[in-house]
Amino acid sequence: MRLYHYTTIETLAPILANRTIRFTRLDQLDDLHEVGIYKTEITKQFFVSCWTQTFEESISQWAMYGSNKCGVIVCLDVSHIQFPDLARITEDGLYVVHNGVTMGKPVRVKYLSLPELKAKADKVEDINEAGGVSINHEVGYIKSNHWAFQNEYRLSIHGMQAHMYQ
Repeated sequence: MRLYHYTTIETLAPILANRTIRFTRLDQLDDLHEVGIYKTEITKQFFVSCWTQTFEESISQWAMYGSNKCGVIVCLDVSHIQFPDLARITEDGLYVVHNGVTMGKPVRVKYLSLPELKAKADKVEDINEAGGVSINHEVGYIKSNHWAFQNEYRLSIHGMQAHMYQ
């Protein structure tokens, strides 16, 4: 499977130089409905890389992510994705382990109406009696149907602070 990512020339340089793709913390994404639906700050623990399977160019995608049609489209053959077992993000001081559900494979985003999105988000995380959070594996893979034009696939990793990872 091939996936495509709209980005700027400035972002392309480190992608090529480091042979890596960028992951963005979930709470930093542009869909405010997606970011604000969870009961806890769980979005600060997940990082996603957003792609589309749509080969045809999208004016909306260019405007939003491709530096207003002056950027590039990166093509990724998903068979070449390799995740390390453990990596360190130095800027945040987090250890990152790959999400056990995706196992380095892209997952198609589910687009839902706003009421469906809220109901699903309530089931994504449950706060237990001790105040801990149980997470099911849809965090980062549900989004408002206003964004369905993106035909989005995501790679996801779960970040834990170093003191939490034993």
